[in-house]
Amino acid sequence: MAADRETLYLIDAHAQIFRAYYAIRGGMTSPVTGEPTHAVFGFAGMLLKLFDQFHPHYVVMATDMPGKTFRDDIYDQYKANREPPPEDFHSQVERIWEMTQLFGIPLIGVAGAEADDVIATCTRRILDDRDSTSVDVRIVSKDKDLEQLLHERVTMFDIHKDETIDVAALQEKKGVAPDQVVEMLALMGDNVDNIPGIEGIGPKTAAKLIAEYGSIDGIYDNLDKIKGKRHDNLAKGKEFLPLALKLVELKYDLDFEFHMDDAKAGAIDAAALKRFFKEMGFHRHQSDLDRILAGGKQENDADVGFAASLFDTGEDEAAPAARAPSGDYSSITTTSELKKLVATLRKQPMISVDTEIIGLGHRAALCGVCLAWETGKGVYIPVRSPDPGSHLDHETVVEALRPVLEDEAVPKCGHNLKYDLLVLRHAGVELRGIAFDSMIASHLLGLPGHGLDSLALSQLNHEMIPITSLIGPRPSRKNDPPQRTMDKIPLDQVSDYAAEDADLTLQLYELFRPQLTEQGLDDLASRVEMPLVHVLADMESTGIRVDPDELQRQ
Repeated sequence: MAADRETLYLIDAHAQIFRAYYAIRGGMTSPVTGEPTHAVFGFAGMLLKLFDQFHPHYVVMATDMPGKTFRDDIYDQYKANREPPPEDFHSQVERIWEMTQLFGIPLIGVAGAEADDVIATCTRRILDDRDSTSVDVRIVSKDKDLEQLLHERVTMFDIHKDETIDVAALQEKKGVAPDQVVEMLALMGDNVDNIPGIEGIGPKTAAKLIAEYGSIDGIYDNLDKIKGKRHDNLAKGKEFLPLALKLVELKYDLDFEFHMDDAKAGAIDAAALKRFFKEMGFHRHQSDLDRILAGGKQENDADVGFAASLFDTGEDEAAPAARAPSGDYSSITTTSELKKLVATLRKQPMISVDTEIIGLGHRAALCGVCLAWETGKGVYIPVRSPDPGSHLDHETVVEALRPVLEDEAVPKCGHNLKYDLLVLRHAGVELRGIAFDSMIASHLLGLPGHGLDSLALSQLNHEMIPITSLIGPRPSRKNDPPQRTMDKIPLDQVSDYAAEDADLTLQLYELFRPQLTEQGLDDLASRVEMPLVHVLADMESTGIRVDPDELQRQ
């Protein structure tokens, strides 16, 4: 499309929702609320792809409205064969509308009509508007009913397959022009919508008949030339065709206000959308959104004004260093501070332990140790950073902390402590005195999510500092920059992030411990599950002996 032209994107909402619902076969739930999320996830992916690829200036979401339509009035069996949507469908639709608003997308629905009719009316308004002659329409759908709208300025786009259907593609694929689609659909009928058609006539036969005789009237004017069963079926089904034509033809004249200004994409509420994705558990989509926002800031000069308005990040999207910590957090960087800390830790009834490493895996180099013993407070003891001279070295820290970390009499809690145990073991410290693991407790309590971020949000109503605010999003494209490692992040930023991990874990311990007792799970937790942390760590660390020949035989 020419550079001086605009594109209006019309999204067929329910078609995309159903497609998302059935493309991902369930099993996805919010780690915060426990609600089903697979359709929301798929639909979010579609919207992110749309904004990533096209950065639409003008976009509208067309939706079906509750209640009967004019098609039900003229044929009471319209869609009567459809099963009601699954139980977990409607709740996800509501979440999708919520998400659509956060994307800044106008939503249009008209009582008594369907989304396809809304799209048809919007399309006709644009084509008939003398002020919109430089506007093209791209319908985001693969619904065959919408092929009747194709025009030199109107295309359909299957966003999942990156396929565009235009007038030429329709002619090549189906052998009909857009003004012949309605008659082709009427001949075929539609089992999904329960629209009667001619028995035995599918899309290829319908297109062939229309191509040969020009129209339905032309077919029946030459009915005597058509032989056999097809002749009989056409003769028998003729009485249903006027009704079928009314049912498949879209309405172009719905009564609602619509101009190009009504389709302007609003600003993405990035802060709220990130919170939404976090609540839904869509970690990958958070990274995708970060990439889109970054892309919006890199547009050429002509697009800077638009990008600034569309990708409005709001106050919550300040640089990580500007974000205020949620508690009283600090770094331990001197020998005297470390000595005082060890003395304090020995007096505590419970200390929370966490580690930061360089890269991934429990054999990675230790970057620092995080500790907390009082709600709302926490410390980070770095051993590696961009400025090694500003803190103590690895050996000094490890030797100072070893007596308390290896003391069985000092109870420790953590989140997925098996991992931290193995990290510390690799660093030369054997963690002992493990008394509580909040991840194990969340499983025992039957909570919907078990990650620390999810539990903090769902149980403590606290949004933790995201790791991506420090190391950047995970690369999703070949040329995306790699994530940084913790030893490359300024100490003040790592300190708040790391100490918060230990603090929030301690808060979860204080929350979950009485809940386990109330539910009669305390004995199972303390006598079976928590001691298994050491056992499983030993198994993972030691490994198992296998017979490769036997494995190969099997």
